[in-house]
Amino acid sequence: MRQHIVEGIPASMKIAITVGIGLFITIIGLKLSGLMAITLSLSPDSLAQVIATKGHSTPGSSETILTLGNLMDPQVALALFGLVFTALLMARNVQGSFIIGAVVTSILAYATGNAQLPDNFSIIAVPDFSKAAFFQLDIGSAMSMGLVTIIFSFTFVELFDSMGTLIGTATKAGIANPKEGKFPGLGKAMTVDAVGVSFGALLGASTITAFVESAAGVGAGGRTGLTAVTCGILFLLALLFAPLITLVPNCATAPILILVGALMMEPIRDIDFSDWTEAFPAFMVIALMPFTYSIANGVSAGLIMYPLLKIVAGRTKEVHWIMYPLAIIVLIRYIWY
Repeated sequence: MRQHIVEGIPASMKIAITVGIGLFITIIGLKLSGLMAITLSLSPDSLAQVIATKGHSTPGSSETILTLGNLMDPQVALALFGLVFTALLMARNVQGSFIIGAVVTSILAYATGNAQLPDNFSIIAVPDFSKAAFFQLDIGSAMSMGLVTIIFSFTFVELFDSMGTLIGTATKAGIANPKEGKFPGLGKAMTVDAVGVSFGALLGASTITAFVESAAGVGAGGRTGLTAVTCGILFLLALLFAPLITLVPNCATAPILILVGALMMEPIRDIDFSDWTEAFPAFMVIALMPFTYSIANGVSAGLIMYPLLKIVAGRTKEVHWIMYPLAIIVLIRYIWY
């Protein structure tokens, strides 16, 4: 079913998904690096509500502003250095630019005293599985909360999140042609993704699915299944060397996400922005992914606007039949919740 959905989504939307994911990754990198800051200017009423709800309140649109971070902050300055240094390496086509940039930035962070070794640090540590929730499903509580609602919610988010990620990374890797609707092996990838989601839940893990950070590997040159197998083996080994991850500060990893976002902008040139029925749905996909912090929201907006604009323009023959039920499902989901 997911493969049919992907084949039915128009080329402009598939390209927009790739670009939107790139901006989504960029937003994550900018936040982690501190290069982007969120400034709050709360009214007395909003402040009282935040205090009353212990922080669980949504400020008004006029009370939040995205601004440039504090460049005088050493952590932000290090992230900026890592960003520029890695970009220069990429300009020279240096292999392993991401890793070199992260290592050099990490060394500088420790040398300048802006990163410290964690307490009781050890290179090797045996994983603690005593708190793992293996096969501890609470079906009774799920039934009392409304099982159909839960299934629909998670299926919807997982479907469009993973679908968008797979389209974006496959397009960036050059193994898919969104303009011709060709995604070889997509069915297999989606089957693996579905098994991971289901089996991971049985093991008590958070959702095991395709994540946008995979684009970092694609941007570094990963193109084949051997890349995934190698990463899988290294992840198993990483269970023993997990403490090493804590050595790498955010100022060293955040620039990589920003650069991956830049790499994923390339396909935007293939969107026909002179055709409003193609341009606006694509724009909504690209804009809503980063600014609502959700891949699913961006894909959903495109699924609604594309057939709607085509119908109004009298160009329904250009719309794949599967787009209509998808648009209805998306509308029901947002009206229901």
